[in-house]
Amino acid sequence: MPRAVIPTLAVLATIAEVAFGLTVLLGISIRNAAIGSAILLFLFATAMTISGLSQFAYAVYLMSAAALSLATIDASLLSVDSLTRRRHSEMG
Repeated sequence: MPRAVIPTLAVLATIAEVAFGLTVLLGISIRNAAIGSAILLFLFATAMTISGLSQFAYAVYLMSAAALSLATIDASLLSVDSLTRRRHSEMG
């Protein structure tokens, strides 16, 4: 990977982390944010492993699996998505 691209990717990864975290906390598109977080964490753990760092001390692969499991369950009881679905079902 060219060295000139690395700072740009670092900034984009940070923006993605903040966006995914906020959308999960706010309850907006939880499933998509959880899948995005799982992918981002998996790539981060793989990059740590390739670079020679031990990601097992931080359990990054485990966090990736946890984010993926969040995407497969209905964790939107009080989320914005749930309220929107209820409103649409009452109207239609």
